[in-house]
This record gives sequence, C-alpha cells and structure tokens, in this order.
Amino acid sequence: PNNPSLHPPILYGLFKDWDGKTPYDSATLPKRMYAEMTELSAMYTAQLDEELCSIVAALAKRLKHNPHLQEDFSMKHCVLEHYEDQVE
Repeated sequence: PNNPSLHPPILYGLFKDWDGKTPYDSATLPKRMYAEMTELSAMYTAQLDEELCSIVAALAKRLKHNPHLQEDFSMKHCVLEHYEDQVE
C-alpha cells in the first residue's frame, strides 16, 4: 500500500495553502516530492501509517485464516521492501 498511503499526506503538506484557483508558478513547485516533504506531511504520513496498521490488526484478529493480513503493513516495511537500495 505504498503509493495510495504515502502520496496523499505528502502532497497535502506541500499544497495545503493553495486556493484552488491560482495557477502555481512552475519555478516554485517542489522538484523532489520526498526530499521536500514538510513536517506536516510527515505527521500525517505517520498518522496514516498508524491507522492503516490498526485497521489491518483488527481485520487480522477477525480473519485469522487470511495469510495476507498476517504480513507487516507498516509504511517502513513497505518502503524498505520496495526501495531499500534508495533509503539512507
């Protein structure tokens, strides 16, 4: 669940002050979405990670025979599983 969980809170933090009308000046747009992640984006990403893991844990208790729900759904695990060579 990397992209659907990771991108919305990052993009929200980057663009939360947009008025929905005024076009962005391309020179002011973030060039590196992850590197320019704001503290607010990080906070929302962590909250989303906690919520997702809580939901999966609750489902795993009810659906004990579903092996997929026994996996690690944490954001850290997902990012490292797919991008370990890019994480410092």
